[in-house]
Amino acid sequence: MPTLPTLTLILTYTVSSYLALRCLQPPAPEPEPSDNDKSKDRVATVIDPLFLLLKLIIPLSFLYLALLALLHDDPPSSPWMTAVCPSPTNAPTEPLTWTPSTATSLLLFYIGAWTRLAAYRALGVDFTFHLAKPTEGLVTDGVYRYVQHPSYTGGLLMVVGYVRLAMEEFVPTLAACCLVFHAWGRVGLLLLATGVFLGITYFRVQDEERMLKRDFGVEWERWHRRTARLIPFVW
Repeated sequence: MPTLPTLTLILTYTVSSYLALRCLQPPAPEPEPSDNDKSKDRVATVIDPLFLLLKLIIPLSFLYLALLALLHDDPPSSPWMTAVCPSPTNAPTEPLTWTPSTATSLLLFYIGAWTRLAAYRALGVDFTFHLAKPTEGLVTDGVYRYVQHPSYTGGLLMVVGYVRLAMEEFVPTLAACCLVFHAWGRVGLLLLATGVFLGITYFRVQDEERMLKRDFGVEWERWHRRTARLIPFVW
């Protein structure tokens, strides 16, 4: 029978899987962007396949850790443990219990998810994964009072939290259970995930700001001057 700390960890991993799905799914049906918006959206072609891939990898990895934690006390030869972890005697124990590293990574992930979902709530049907002019006007209240791109701020925190967890826990566990994963592979995972996110964010922020300046003019410029882009009160 799992202990109370283990049960809380299982619950936290399971909720993390749900939050990942929520944050990778548009809160409303995507509108058809205008031809003008299409021409200015430099990351449009990679958004859909990238998010589809992330919706498969991130939630499933959290559920995998939750299942391992649930089965941790089972005999290594049990059918369930063998199915989940073909080499259970090699599996590290860190992701199966609370550690400072696990708690820090999950806290970053949760704060990021809360920030991104707050942006969903503030924009409602105007929150889209592709460039489109807001139908309800320029939103400058709620979480948008503090940052201009809160969904990217939240996304960055989620990426940092998840990549830390993947590098230190998920990838080593998967490697020990199922396959060999060289240390350079872990470094490559970190660099790839971080690089892709930063690259997409860089171009999307530029494209969004260009569109908002075009559509809202002076109103956007005033808000842009008094509000940070990604980090409240800093930048």
